[in-house]
Amino acid sequence: MAMNYKNQEGELDKLLGYVLETGASDLHLVVGKPPMVRVDSVLLPVPDEIVLDAERTGELIAVLLPELHRSMLAEKKQTDFSYSFKSEARFRVNVYYKKGTLAASLRH
Repeated sequence: MAMNYKNQEGELDKLLGYVLETGASDLHLVVGKPPMVRVDSVLLPVPDEIVLDAERTGELIAVLLPELHRSMLAEKKQTDFSYSFKSEARFRVNVYYKKGTLAASLRH
């Protein structure tokens, strides 16, 4: 792993904070694109973010993914759960495989 868990947690916090700041409804983490947010039905890249590769996407998703859902993801190739961001917000999360790599959609 290129970065440690705490670094990934900080990166995810930054992305979720951006969702709240911009009033976005969704955050999308997909290999081959930078993290994307949906604002007023338009998908926009998060500024100053690089294109996600499979390793970084997997590391960010690992921060989100509860242990209980790891086996479900392996078995069914997708899983849904909720994620509390600090005490500020809750996100409905869908983690799935897209073209053989992990991806996630988080709805605020």
